[in-house]
Amino acid sequence: MRDRKILLVVIAVVAIAAIGFFVYRRSTQKKQASAQRDQAQAAADVIFERVQQLYYGLQRNGRRRSIQAARRARARRPLEAR
Repeated sequence: MRDRKILLVVIAVVAIAAIGFFVYRRSTQKKQASAQRDQAQAAADVIFERVQQLYYGLQRNGRRRSIQAARRARARRPLEAR
């Protein structure tokens, strides 16, 4: 009888530990997914800002002047950054 009670307690502890592990794992995965979404959004914001600069530069200056400005900017950059 005593062995059976000990066995039931051990099974209950293992079950609680397993549930705790899965809950912890799921919450960790959600945090990682959230961090990845935030990183992706930050990258998308940077890219969108650059596209806006290009678009409005073309709209204001026209194609020829925009290409000249891009070439001048590229020439000013160090070779490692190209």
